[in-house]
Formats: sequence, structure tokens, C-alpha cells
Amino acid sequence: MVAANLERRAVELSGDGTASDDAVRQLVELAGGRPAPLEAAAHTFIRRLHQHSDDFEATNALRLVYRALGQVGWDVDTYPRLTPAASPAPQSSPAKAPAQRRARWSRLRWPRRRRQPAWS
Repeated sequence: MVAANLERRAVELSGDGTASDDAVRQLVELAGGRPAPLEAAAHTFIRRLHQHSDDFEATNALRLVYRALGQVGWDVDTYPRLTPAASPAPQSSPAKAPAQRRARWSRLRWPRRRRQPAWS
């Protein structure tokens, strides 16, 4: 319920595209100083932007919500980061690496075509 009111208010406050300090303060007060309702609103706006990338209303409201999250001391590192599953196997000998690199790039290049002169 709080998140829905917060979303509606964020859209109203960001109507002109500017994120004023007063608007940010109002959102923080509406969220009760807690980051959870602001995060829920941010996820809603992100979902809207994934559906319609030209939704400028959601873009401006999301900017405002992110500024409010910064005011309440939101820690960006609360989300898990992706880690690689396994590192590639090391090369057996460094002398083979340039030849392997050349072979790989040669497969990626387009075949050269012989150009015909314009007068023929």
C-alpha cells in the first residue's frame, strides 16, 4: 500500500523532469525513512522501463526515487554480485598463445575478395 502511494507520488513530483530537494524529502517522509518501500517503487519503475524504454514518466520518477534512496542511506552493495563460475584453464606454454590467437582471429575475418578494375 505504501509502495503504491509512493509510486503515484513520485510520478506526480517528477512531472516536470526535475528532481528537487523538496520532492526527495517528501518521498523519504512518505516512505517513513525506510529503504524497502523506495526499493519496491524503484523495481516497479524498472519493470515499466523494461516494457517501454521510452517511458519518460517512469525514468524521471526512478531518478527521484534513487535520490530518495540516497537520502535514507541505501547501500548499493546489498544486492549480490555475479561471480564467474570458473576461470579459464591456463595455457600450457606461452609460445603457443600467439599462434592460437592468430588462428582464432583468422576465422573471424571475412575472406578477401579480389577487386576488379572499374574499366574491365
